[in-house]
Amino acid sequence: MLVPSLSELGNNAACILSSRITTLMALGVVKPRVERNKALETNIMAIIIIGVLSSIYMGMINFAVADRASSEPVTVLSFMAVNFVAVTILTLLVCVVALGVAFIAWRRGLDPDNVTIPISTSISDFLAIFSLLVAIRMVGLI
Repeated sequence: MLVPSLSELGNNAACILSSRITTLMALGVVKPRVERNKALETNIMAIIIIGVLSSIYMGMINFAVADRASSEPVTVLSFMAVNFVAVTILTLLVCVVALGVAFIAWRRGLDPDNVTIPISTSISDFLAIFSLLVAIRMVGLI
């Protein structure tokens, strides 16, 4: 139940952040190197906040569906904890990936608008599964 919504959230975050980063780079607001930048920090913080808030309603909806579909009892607290941890991990990793891909594309002379979103969202699909497994392990369900 969590995999499709988690994957979609990661892809949306990757797409939004990638397009914002490449626009800021094209405008000259962000340089393709790691340094403090207020515009970049604001965009990353917005993505993290959206991810955390989304984890709350995603967790509740997924819990309601899983509770009805599963024969085994599922506690809302463990379900919400796994969802929250997975979304937090995924959002942080997606931010790093989007920045890295945009910076590398720019330095190699590629158009970041053409490569950043497809690469970031593809990597995000893998990271969604990874973050879900890590979250399940951290919460202690396996």
